[in-house]
Amino acid sequence: MRDYQTYGKTQDEIYQIGLKALKSELKRELETKKARLKNELLNALNEPMHPATFKQIADDLYNTLNELLKFKD
Repeated sequence: MRDYQTYGKTQDEIYQIGLKALKSELKRELETKKARLKNELLNALNEPMHPATFKQIADDLYNTLNELLKFKD
């Protein structure tokens, strides 16, 4: 059975389809991570937390947002 997206396509076109799917998956994972970190950061504001832990969550969120900026077209 042939995949309708790749039928009659050149190797370069198939590569581009795969690359687009891979980027889409990575972007979705980063957006999920962003939401989780944002939630952790908001929860941290409501309860006592060691400053180093808070800084680590904030740094992770910052790095994730920078990675997501690479996907802006």
